[in-house]
Amino acid sequence: MEAPKILRTKDFSIFKSVNFNRDKSKKHIKDVIKIIKKENLLHLHPILVNNSMEVIDGQHRLEAAKELDLEIFYIQSDLSYAHILSSNLIQKNASLIDVIKFYALKDAMPSYIFLYDAVLSLNMSAKGIIGLIFGTCLPALVEQIKDGKFQIPNDPTILNRYVESYQKFIEFVKSKRITPQAMFSNSKFTIAYRNLIMMNGFCEKTFMNKLDMRWFDLKPQISSKEWSRQLISIYNWKNQNPIEFE
Repeated sequence: MEAPKILRTKDFSIFKSVNFNRDKSKKHIKDVIKIIKKENLLHLHPILVNNSMEVIDGQHRLEAAKELDLEIFYIQSDLSYAHILSSNLIQKNASLIDVIKFYALKDAMPSYIFLYDAVLSLNMSAKGIIGLIFGTCLPALVEQIKDGKFQIPNDPTILNRYVESYQKFIEFVKSKRITPQAMFSNSKFTIAYRNLIMMNGFCEKTFMNKLDMRWFDLKPQISSKEWSRQLISIYNWKNQNPIEFE
């Protein structure tokens, strides 16, 4: 089999982006620039493009070469879009949101579109939204998502209830300027919040009223179980219809 021909150019206009590739990281580009300034090895690491000149692998190297006004080396081949995801995963730099974005925008898979839209609207981590929607973030579920085999098992109207309730909570947190807000976006908290909503006798209006009086009790917790204990404690404060911690 003949080795692929490595081409070179400074005409960066010939290259096209793929909208479902992972988002470009300014930090990553800066890091690549620093490395190139020390030793330019771009000729040993050509970017990969398909027959339409879309960048399949190497978008950060391309941006760094542009910034430094250096030649970029590339291999043009009959590559499928699937290579974008496999390349990122091999390099261990594809985050879960990158995978979700890929399947949502490339294949328009409904389950992935729901996840991607929820992540964007709530501005939270992918694992955070998974914990909120499913009450778990087990490795098996994460791997299923990465493999492109994920299907939402619940009624979308129920899932939207979790999302809308969480959105109200975050708006309240912002109004009280509770910090750090990041403690509410990880799966430890979102799993606990989802489980709270699911409990028998839970009333969202009651919870928000209690929260307005006890918001200062919100403090970082080490596990979803401890978050559940704290949220239920707030809910049960001077409540004639308390719910039990299971």
